[in-house]
Amino acid sequence: MVRIMIVDDEADIRRFLVRTLQSFPVECVEAENGREALEHFRELNPEIVFLDVRLPDMDGLEVLRKIKSIAYDVHVILITAFDDSHIAVEAMKLGAYEYITKPVDLEHLEEILERILEKMKVPRNEDEVSDISFYGMLGKTPVMKRLFSFIRKVAATEAPVLIYGESGTGKRLAAEIIHRLSPRQGGPFVVVDCGTLPTHLIESELFGYEKGAFTGADHQKRGRLEQANRGTIFLDEISNLHPEGQMKLLRFLDERVIQRLGSTQPITLDVRVIAATNRPLEKLVEEGKFRDDLYYRLNVFEIEIPPLRERLDDIPLLVHSFIRQFSEQYKKTITGVQPEVMSIFLRHTWPGNVRELRNVVERCVALADSWITLVHLPRTLKKHFEDEFGVLDQLPFHERARKILEKTEEHLILEALQRTGGNRKKAAKLLGISLRTLYIKLKKYRLYNISDNDEKQEL
Repeated sequence: MVRIMIVDDEADIRRFLVRTLQSFPVECVEAENGREALEHFRELNPEIVFLDVRLPDMDGLEVLRKIKSIAYDVHVILITAFDDSHIAVEAMKLGAYEYITKPVDLEHLEEILERILEKMKVPRNEDEVSDISFYGMLGKTPVMKRLFSFIRKVAATEAPVLIYGESGTGKRLAAEIIHRLSPRQGGPFVVVDCGTLPTHLIESELFGYEKGAFTGADHQKRGRLEQANRGTIFLDEISNLHPEGQMKLLRFLDERVIQRLGSTQPITLDVRVIAATNRPLEKLVEEGKFRDDLYYRLNVFEIEIPPLRERLDDIPLLVHSFIRQFSEQYKKTITGVQPEVMSIFLRHTWPGNVRELRNVVERCVALADSWITLVHLPRTLKKHFEDEFGVLDQLPFHERARKILEKTEEHLILEALQRTGGNRKKAAKLLGISLRTLYIKLKKYRLYNISDNDEKQEL
């Protein structure tokens, strides 16, 4: 059942919309002003919102902006009594799905809703995942949807999990989601970063110690495993755990019993272990640097978080999400990014992955006034643009003209996609070309990873 929120200060219009939507598999909730709409949205998480532009306490565009900052993937249909092209353009920039005028055309309304429901392809069971926002982890590419589905299945078990991924891909967030979706969600979630703890402290941090166990131990301390009792412990960068710590962790996984340093008293615990690493443990096992029995004990479920360079289609989604987040933080209204900037984002290899992209967008939002331009990028990213265009003067005129024309076309395509919220059909219409032509150009400029199946479905 899809939940729809109807926001309008006129009760008659709300009732009319509720009656109209009764024939669809939806559940309706009503709000008569902006404040109430935001409260309902945070509490009920509706997938679709019909939003009046003029509300008694708040501008509808402001409500739209705040809703989109909470959940990027929500479908918002803006409704207004006035056909104002300026408002329509601004609404589309902020991520509105559609813009309709009063009196509402019943057939048009139903057609919009049918289109959204078809696009959403609402899951028939909880194992299917279609949302682009999965408890804070964003992604719409097939690899991310498969990841979301697998995480949901793994979360329902009690088995250990080993998460692989480069730095900045979101391993800790994945572990938090597993805990949140598990039967242990009411218990503690304890994090141990084995990569930042000195080797000689990892063991005492994990297992705790008694007063006088070693020099400086002037009080008793419960270890992280003990703190995580009836919950989950997340061991980040597990490859840094020294051999003795590995042996004790293996013993705990087998027996569920620990002893604090300096104590002979066994303590029985109920803890789920999730570990993560950015290094291949199989190779460390072969080199004798990591216990093979611990590796196999941890690796009951293996999850790999893909690097950002392998899911380029998610970059615009992440960029706009971060823009909204930091615009709120810095009390700014950032409309978006210039096409040239998005082009650079799509070509950068992002060795720091999502964390690096997030940091770059935060810098840009802090420096920008309305649009993020090349001026706001850090030097390392601006260099990509300079490298690409700096050699043009050395080329023959016809070759230089061709490159400039191609780059202009590429930037216009990116701007059209940005203006339509990534909707390729609308972008093609805005550009005045067919959808097939748009796909040809997207592939030509390597702007998105598009499979043949994706293209056939949309065409």
